[in-house]
Amino acid sequence: MAEEISNLLSDTRVKQSLFYILILIIGAFILYVNVNMPLVGEDYTLQPWGSNSAPSSFIEKLNTISNKVYYSAVMWSPRVGEALSTITSVFPKIVFDVINAVLFIWLIIVLFALVNGRCPSSYWYSDGLALFIIVFLIINFFPLLGQVFFWKAGATNHLWGVILILSFSLPFRLNYAKKIEIKHIHSLFLYVLLGFFSGLTVENAGAVTLGTLVIYYVISYRNKTIDRKFIFPLLANAVGVSLLLFSPGTTIRRDYYRQLGYDGNLSGLDMYLDRFIRVHTDFINITWPVLVFFFIILLIYLFVRLRQNQTIERGSINNRRKIIVLIVMFLMAYFSVLVMITISYQSDQRRGFAFFWLIVICLTAYLMAEILKKLPIIWNLLIFAILTIILIPQMFKIGTVYTQFNHEDNVRMEIVMSALNTGQKEVVLPAITIPDSRVLETREILSDLGVRMATYYGFAKVDIQK
Repeated sequence: MAEEISNLLSDTRVKQSLFYILILIIGAFILYVNVNMPLVGEDYTLQPWGSNSAPSSFIEKLNTISNKVYYSAVMWSPRVGEALSTITSVFPKIVFDVINAVLFIWLIIVLFALVNGRCPSSYWYSDGLALFIIVFLIINFFPLLGQVFFWKAGATNHLWGVILILSFSLPFRLNYAKKIEIKHIHSLFLYVLLGFFSGLTVENAGAVTLGTLVIYYVISYRNKTIDRKFIFPLLANAVGVSLLLFSPGTTIRRDYYRQLGYDGNLSGLDMYLDRFIRVHTDFINITWPVLVFFFIILLIYLFVRLRQNQTIERGSINNRRKIIVLIVMFLMAYFSVLVMITISYQSDQRRGFAFFWLIVICLTAYLMAEILKKLPIIWNLLIFAILTIILIPQMFKIGTVYTQFNHEDNVRMEIVMSALNTGQKEVVLPAITIPDSRVLETREILSDLGVRMATYYGFAKVDIQK
């Protein structure tokens, strides 16, 4: 029986079919959740115009969008994610939903490629299993799943931002595996654009990634193992990061949080020590499941290597290079957390840990895949089945939560539409009964949510029941 299964699974068409079915199922699930996720919180503020006040001409719409993006960048946040949230609002929300699902697929591919030094192949079961493990870990362990992956403003700012940063880093990683060249001028131009805009995304992750890539470029340049033209996208990235960190909008936002008094009366070394403690306390409280699972898998991986007498010292050059990659990626991820002590910290900035979580998840997936490679294919199938049995109920649970949330929001929207049709100026909306959780961010915590909704829909007042 085992031999028959092995023969069936060795067929190339079977391998490719299973690989693409896996990708399709993953994309369909993300799309389903996003379709059921309505506009919430800051989504209303980032709309270019109100629900019934869209400009009539294309030029007027373009000017309104440009002014909205410019004002947001100068007065609050120059992140490209803010602009993307506004721009995608021009289209039906399904456009964002589809883009977000496609980008999720691209994310797991990039995470695989960063740690392996190559893109996944549909011909290898181990690659499909590694992608599946990444999805499994994200769905089950990512701390702020709803905030980062499904909430529109959160996704464009943090998920899309991290994807841009990782995508910009990918050619450098592939170059480390095997020297690559930028052969065409249009490829260089597109890479320069990617470098610039990826610098305008997530402050802590962008700054740390830039520093790491600069060090890598200098070392590789001296060793003549990198195409010199990589300096141009790197400089573009440095310009983007600099604009993000030192723009008027960033200064205004930092001053705003500083006035909230998170640092108390502390200053100097005492202030940074207090921030260090607060950042890491919050970080550990929310991250410990990811870290515990990662270190358990790491210990199992080291045990397997020792059992096979394949220590790092005795391993091949390729193995040692991969170990270096693992260490550098983990340190880079941790430094993205560490640099957060440079700003006045508050709980909403926990989304800044997303870069760390994704890096650790992809490292964990790599270690798990390496462990499974040492086992017979029948054991791989068994473990895949176990992970699937764990994952499917969680996916159904998430789907059910978002379906219910969508239903409750539809009740609100019926009240809103009825009020608009009858010319009412004040509206009372029922409370959302579903609480915020790891998998859902309702943004009901905003004290000014009613004001945001009133501005968007054109009401004089919107009250939300408690």
